[in-house]
Amino acid sequence: MSTYKLKYHSLRNVTSPEDDRAGRTRRCGTASADQFFNIPDDDNVREFLEEEVKKRGTRVNDAMRDTIENERDLFGILNGGITVTCRGVTVDDKSRTVTLTESSIINGSQTRGVLRKFFAENPDDTE
Repeated sequence: MSTYKLKYHSLRNVTSPEDDRAGRTRRCGTASADQFFNIPDDDNVREFLEEEVKKRGTRVNDAMRDTIENERDLFGILNGGITVTCRGVTVDDKSRTVTLTESSIINGSQTRGVLRKFFAENPDDTE
């Protein structure tokens, strides 16, 4: 059973009555980009095709990168974020960490891929 621990800035429970009846908990939050770099995306139906993008690029990836480089303060507003599912979760509000069990990015692999590539190419950039 795989686990992944990440640090967050904010995390809120936004579970709807329908989710609650189905035994699901839904949370929404913010964290630094690097906290998502190593979460698997095995359950994502659309993976980040880095090799294909290297060959031809995409307008979406170019736009994301341009925002990171030139309007970073807008990135979180202009980007839909990253959605992660997991089979179990432990939240530690005191240390602002969450431990995910059997997690997978199901939406946002492209975002994560662009961010991971940008920061790999710019290792001194820690914003």
